Amino acid sequence: MEALLATVTSAQDTQVLKQATKELPKYYKSDLCMPALVHILQQSQNTAVRQLAAVEARKLTPKMWNDSFAPQIRGTILDSTLAEQDPKTRHASARLISAIAKMDMKDGKWPELTYFCQHASTSQRASDREVGLFVIYSLLESEPDFFENQMGDLLQLFNHTIQDPESRDVRQTTLLSLGEMSARIYDDDKALIKGFREVLPHMTVVLKQAIEADHESDARNAFEVFENLLIVVRAQP
Repeated sequence: MEALLATVTSAQDTQVLKQATKELPKYYKSDLCMPALVHILQQSQNTAVRQLAAVEARKLTPKMWNDSFAPQIRGTILDSTLAEQDPKTRHASARLISAIAKMDMKDGKWPELTYFCQHASTSQRASDREVGLFVIYSLLESEPDFFENQMGDLLQLFNHTIQDPESRDVRQTTLLSLGEMSARIYDDDKALIKGFREVLPHMTVVLKQAIEADHESDARNAFEVFENLLIVVRAQP
């Protein structure tokens, strides 16, 4: 399977690429395809292959995730994501974590994930913080109920990470997370609305930094967050 993934990521010949793309779904019919893809994600020396393995595993999770291999993957995917050196592959692996959490959360099968998010997001290493925040953001985006009873704690965390002195990615991902969170704040959540008002000046700094650095996509995403957030902060006098 790794050889086929390598072909997909590097083939110059259209026919070769087409043949490899046709062959891959045959592997995806096997119950072992997910652990195989995760193994490739964790062990391949080819960065593009690792990233593609993470993407393919995430897409297969809703259909192929099962208890026969789940404990093995849960036991290794968090640490391997923190250890990943390539930012795009880290993001892809973090989204895989979120996809797995979506399957597991209703049965309470992955309680370690909450601790992981908290610990990684406050780590001394910037890359760990980036992973922790991106997992939180992905969960807020796809399965916000995961944090239903932790909104206050999350807002407190975000008030800290939005001011990260080292990592622009941490600050930007925090801003996006606040945007997802703001869509789930109601008029009677006075404490949370107050918390959003307090973090708003720091969010403005992140937006200004994105504009000054000419990061167009970050600036555009930040503007969208502010549009939603203004509705929230005006909800209470």
